[in-house]
Amino acid sequence: FGPPTRVRPATSAETTEKAKSIDFITAGIPVGEVEEWAREAQVEANVNHIIFRITGPGPNDPPSAQADVIRRSIGEDISGLIVVPAEGPEVGKALAEAQAKGIEVVLIGQAVAAPEGAKPFPVVDFAPLEPSAARIVSTVIADLKAAGRSAEGPVLILSEQQGDRTSKKRLEAMKAAVTAAGFTRIVELTLNSTAPVEAKKQLLDAVNALPDLAMILTLDAETLRLAGQIRQITNRKPDYFIGGYIDFAVTRTPGTFTLISCYAQGRYTQLANLAVKAILSRFKGDPEPMRLTLEPLFHREDPVDPLVAGTRPKTPIPASPLPASETPPPNKTEPPAAAPKP
Repeated sequence: FGPPTRVRPATSAETTEKAKSIDFITAGIPVGEVEEWAREAQVEANVNHIIFRITGPGPNDPPSAQADVIRRSIGEDISGLIVVPAEGPEVGKALAEAQAKGIEVVLIGQAVAAPEGAKPFPVVDFAPLEPSAARIVSTVIADLKAAGRSAEGPVLILSEQQGDRTSKKRLEAMKAAVTAAGFTRIVELTLNSTAPVEAKKQLLDAVNALPDLAMILTLDAETLRLAGQIRQITNRKPDYFIGGYIDFAVTRTPGTFTLISCYAQGRYTQLANLAVKAILSRFKGDPEPMRLTLEPLFHREDPVDPLVAGTRPKTPIPASPLPASETPPPNKTEPPAAAPKP
């Protein structure tokens, strides 16, 4: 990324005098995802008359270079930092230096250990994935039973070759949910969506090799879309059912889904929106949650009739089963951590 970009001043002389400023510091994730996050944060900052800019180390810089960028922002009288943290102890030290100078800090995506004597750094991230994985699996099982099939047979879990920073967590949550539901045969398959012809053939071969296949579970939009296409190509024979995740990172092959049971939508771009709101709360001296989590939205689809795809209601995934009449709040916070003793 290099030098700061997209500086947006406040909208009038009066607001400029009172304006706060935020640096969004990038590192360690794909450029496309950073751009989406930054765009979302930019909108929220503009609405609140915040001077906002995007900066970060260059593409060939080592992870430790992010600490230098943070220290540069400290020297420029910035009010707040939103940081997608890189690896390395120097990053935590630089963030602690920012806090010591009264600069508000919010991290996106992962925690960073604070040096001894420093306050913990607040984090905005996805909510735990276990509840959404369990709901996906239970919904697919319900469709299996409604079709007169027993909830047995192998389960095929698809992942995208390129993956993203939470792919492994989604895989672990999905496997745990499948095992908890009583399935004993789990087959994992990795596909390259950038080679669609090869990926389609690879998945079709896998389906044909599993005549008693019960369900396909996917970790991303690309594989979810492909699974629905294969189910349509094979005319639902075998009549397995499909569920999965989407929108936990940039979707490389946009499009619609067909003949699937359900999916959980991560809404990853809203992490940046939440980070700006968290910093604004700190500017105002409001209570300071140390962790703000984003719940996925659950989409119930029709696995039989593709014409009704996308017409079912979308609801946040509750942490525990709730009656259909209850709607949990979209985001959850954890109470502030106690400050370290001097």
